[in-house]
Order: sequence, then structure tokens, then C-alpha cells
Amino acid sequence: MFRRKALDSVGGFATGVITEDMATGMLLQAKKWDTGFVNENLASGLAPETFGDLIKQRDRWARGNIQVAKKWHPWRVKGLDLMQRVIYTDGIHYWFSGIYKLVFLLAPILFLVFGQYSLQTSFSQILIFWLPAFIASQLTFNLVSEKKQTVMLSNIYETATAPFMAYGVFNELFLKSKQKFAVTRKGVNSEDSFYNWRTAWPIIVLLVLSVLGLVRGICFIFGIWASPFPKEGIYINIFWLIYNSFALILASYLSNERPRLRKSERFQTEKSIVISFYNSGQVQGHILDWNEDGARIALMSQNKNNYTQGEFVIDGNQFKFNCVWQHQSMEKPIIGVTFDDLNLSAYEYIIEHTYAQSSTLYQNPQYSNQLWHIVVKWWVDTLRKRKAH
Repeated sequence: MFRRKALDSVGGFATGVITEDMATGMLLQAKKWDTGFVNENLASGLAPETFGDLIKQRDRWARGNIQVAKKWHPWRVKGLDLMQRVIYTDGIHYWFSGIYKLVFLLAPILFLVFGQYSLQTSFSQILIFWLPAFIASQLTFNLVSEKKQTVMLSNIYETATAPFMAYGVFNELFLKSKQKFAVTRKGVNSEDSFYNWRTAWPIIVLLVLSVLGLVRGICFIFGIWASPFPKEGIYINIFWLIYNSFALILASYLSNERPRLRKSERFQTEKSIVISFYNSGQVQGHILDWNEDGARIALMSQNKNNYTQGEFVIDGNQFKFNCVWQHQSMEKPIIGVTFDDLNLSAYEYIIEHTYAQSSTLYQNPQYSNQLWHIVVKWWVDTLRKRKAH
């Protein structure tokens, strides 16, 4: 939110850059306007639906920050204090991390595959200088992220986006890119899964080269091939490649796009209801999540009926539905339903209790971000879908 008087003082929103909000905020602070951060959920929006769309969004933000730095460099804008200059510089510098990550991915490949040194050091020096810094960064990350993110997931994300972020920043910085602004697609629906080779090929190339480097390194260690490198260097780079390869393998899965059947975002709730099924009478249950199109409902019944259609009432609002799927969970059925011809009152009720929920009542859904949990859930979902087919 911007005050009209404040915007007028800087000539309106900044133009000529993609990230106009960031540039406008910096210019307002340079004019000594007070800015504040409200740590509450005041609005919600949609995130990119596919990994390809995520890359387009991040590429746009990266290029926008470079454009701001070229047009209004924080150290040349008059009016900013020292801390503001440091913080804006750090925010712009973040987008160069794709280049740094790409160097980190390529360095052991260049050594073991192409024989090019990228680091002149010994194993003891690495233990003295690198290991304490590495451990400190892991501990700091865990402290700052407040368990909302993990080091490994962050590493996978950075690995998967590094080639594209590096290209976008280099292109904008040195080649004077004139790419058009591309709005990130939202609400994308698909009934089929597919593998996006366009976003996967840089990761796969890096993975193949990393595996080739590992094979060469192992052959050098066991004397299968004569080694032109000292053994310490081979051990260091083998460890480096194993670390990179693990992230590259998982990053390659991000291009595997799963079906997106829901038309709207789901919101968690715990509303208890009494359902009247047209073919099997009344059953108690509670809604697990819902939106204006449908809901997922747990039934308090052990009967294995074939549920088809029904209705329930919440606060005087009638919801008719068609059951589109059901499965047993802990001996109790869970059904997925789509609402059928909602009246205006029922529709308004759902909107009020989902999108229009007060920020004082809204609670962020708690998801496990542990890597093992994500992998297990993905595997279980895959097996369930194969069984269903």
C-alpha cells in the first residue's frame, strides 16, 4: 500500500524496470518516507503452477533487480542511509547466487572430467577453513528459517534454478536483454502428467557429467586408469560430486509435472456435518478441506457403501454434491465431492470462510518439509495412482 502523496513526491510508480514495486519503495525511502512491514496475512495469492512457470517468475524478478541496479544503484541514490544501501545491495546481490551455484556444480566436473583446476588447496586446509564455515551456515539457516525450510530442500531448489538464473542475470547484465514482461500463469489445470524436458535438460547434462566425473575419480583411486592428479584432490572432488549429484537427481524430478485437476485452491477446515446420501441414508462426518468447487470429507462410518450423491447443511446453507471418488483410510471412508448448483447464499458462505477469512483467524497449513517425508509421500501417491488405474 502506498500513500498517494508519497507516490506523487517521486513522480508515481517507477517505470522502465520489471520490479517496479522494489524500485518505488527504494525511491520513497530515499525521500525519507517511513515504511513499515506488517507481519500478518492481509492478502493471499496464487503461486506458479508448474516448475517452468516458477523459472519464468524467478527469471523476471532477477532481471528486474538487475535493471533497478543499473538505473538506480543503491549507492548512487541520494537520501538512503547506510543500512538501507547495504540491504538493497544484498537483495540485488542475491540474484547472482545462480552464477555462484553453477560454478559450484561445474568445478568438480572441470577437474575430474576435463582436468582443469578450480581450487588449489589441501585436505587439511579444507578442514580448517571450509568445514567450520559450512557447519556454521547450516546452523544459521536452521535458526533463521524457523523450521519453515530445510537446508537440503533449499539446496535442491537452488540447484534446479541455477542454470536459468545464471543465464537470466548474465543476459540482463551484459547483453542488454530486451525481453518482454511475461505474467506468470495461474490456475493451470491438466489431466495428464508429463516431463518437461525444456526445464530438465540443463540439470540432466550436469548430472551426466557429474556421474562421468565420479566414474573417472573412482577409476583413478583404484588404479584402473593412471591418475594425473594427487589423491587428496581426487578424494575432495569425489565427495563434492556425490553431494552435487544427490541434489541434481532430486532436482531432475521437479520437471515431472503431475496432473492438476482442481480448479481452485483448497482451504483446510474442521467443520462437522451430517450428510444425507440419496442412496444410503445419513452419515456423520467432517470436512477436511474445501473450496467453492468441492470438498474432501471424512465419514464417521465403517460401512463400505458406494456413495454417489447427497447433501448437507451448514448454518442454514444447503450444499448438494456429487461424489467423484472415495477410499478407505484407517477403516473409515474419505470421499471427494464436487458441489452441484450452489445457490448464492451457500457460495457466499464458502467465500467468507476461505478467501475472505480474517487474518486474525487464518492459520497457515502445517506441512512437513523433511525431505524423507516428501519422498515417501510422493512414492505412496504414485503407487496409489498406479493401483487405481
